[in-house]
Amino acid sequence: MADKGMPSATDNPQTSNQKPSCADKACNIALHFVKELEDLPGFPPLLRQMQTEYIGWMVRFFRVYRRIPALSREYLPAKFLQKWQDTGSGSGGPIAALAGSPEWQSIAITLSDLYPQEACKLPPNCRYEPKPTDALHLKLETPHTISFFNAFHHFTLQEQSNIISSQLKAGHAVFVAEILQPNLLSFLRILLATTIGQVLFCPLVTPFRWKRILFTWLLPVNLLTVTWDGLVSVLKSPRRRDYALWKQQAEQTGSRCIVLDAGNLFLPVKLFIAWPVSET
Repeated sequence: MADKGMPSATDNPQTSNQKPSCADKACNIALHFVKELEDLPGFPPLLRQMQTEYIGWMVRFFRVYRRIPALSREYLPAKFLQKWQDTGSGSGGPIAALAGSPEWQSIAITLSDLYPQEACKLPPNCRYEPKPTDALHLKLETPHTISFFNAFHHFTLQEQSNIISSQLKAGHAVFVAEILQPNLLSFLRILLATTIGQVLFCPLVTPFRWKRILFTWLLPVNLLTVTWDGLVSVLKSPRRRDYALWKQQAEQTGSRCIVLDAGNLFLPVKLFIAWPVSET
């Protein structure tokens, strides 16, 4: 097993010292003004619900996060495996697929979102916080692991750094899982999943909704909104230098962290896990 306090083989120790180029800066500025529709307060709740349900169903169907319960047990100290706060939970799809696993059955899990939704069927150890929860201002009293499943890219780089720093200083662990990378393969994969995939899988997505059929097959609004959000998410997904910056931010608080790959070529998952050393 790798040293839990050392960077993984995918890390580049010099990356954090590299300054972004002018092109990178221009790209970051442009992306700052490009928003996913689901992040907009005025986005219709029904469309947001159907979008997160589809993504959650895809994640469960293809078992994208299947290695995460075991990896969390391997790397996180026991104190951070008692209470778990998931943010940006959407309809709860990813957590629903993991919470019932043997490694996570004893963890008390709270799901939360800035725009709370009707949750899918959840295991007994899960609850969904009905009130809006802003991850930028999340305050918890006892040690938790705070997770972001395919949600951390919704924040700016400065916001990401603030979250990591503030939560580690408050005595919590931070667990980030991203399934997108800013490359052509990821772009094509998401384009396929949000267009042809939506058309094919629409009647299989749970919970079944006639409105999903309506807005996918007859009035294809979902094909436009989900595809837009998916492709924008690819563009906003973390780059190698972002992971290096997060790692640097965590180490400045005296915490341990690791970046590792938890997927494969077809279903890539990148993990960033950080926890306060004093709590080990």
